[in-house]
Amino acid sequence: MTYQEILANARTCMGPYCKSCPVCNGVACKNTVPGPGAKGIGTGFIRNYQKWQELCVNMDTICENVPVDTSYNFFGKQVALPVFAAPVGAMQLHYGDKYNDLDYNNILVPACAAAGIAAFTGDGTNHKVMEGAAAAITACGGAGNPPPPRRSTFSVPSGIRTGYSSTMGVPGGAGVMNRAFTQPWPTPPGLVVARRYTRVPGPVGRLRLIM
Repeated sequence: MTYQEILANARTCMGPYCKSCPVCNGVACKNTVPGPGAKGIGTGFIRNYQKWQELCVNMDTICENVPVDTSYNFFGKQVALPVFAAPVGAMQLHYGDKYNDLDYNNILVPACAAAGIAAFTGDGTNHKVMEGAAAAITACGGAGNPPPPRRSTFSVPSGIRTGYSSTMGVPGGAGVMNRAFTQPWPTPPGLVVARRYTRVPGPVGRLRLIM
């Protein structure tokens, strides 16, 4: 299957916001919130993409013609490549009805684990999404990062206890205004509580909270 065939097939599965463009640059989907497009005046995604085009790696190093080791060690966990699957949530809201969040994570997490990397799973208003992601990550030996759901202070510790992961992120960022009016954010005292929970050894290993 070629990349063009992948795009053509994706267009039959996507919703009204993502267009499965040949180049994902935010032009066709700008100002589609909820959706993947740019926020603000519709140029955030576009400007980010343009800025990334200014960066490149010049492979001008002369070396032996031997196999290259791309592996890296993060927090004691060896990965095949320091590249991870980005967290994508609210699948049916943003990208169409083909997969819900639980189905998507059950495909994403094992695929990343099989490739020797880790999946960062998306969050949402449904706490079952985080629980399902934690279960998928646990089944793959902790190869993933499940963010706690964006609900209350006490959802963070409960999320930490749900399953084992190499790391756990507390959600944050500017692209969440469609949830900001429906539920409270974790407060600084809540983050302190979460950090205390990460110091308690679990059945598999110790969780690390990145703050």
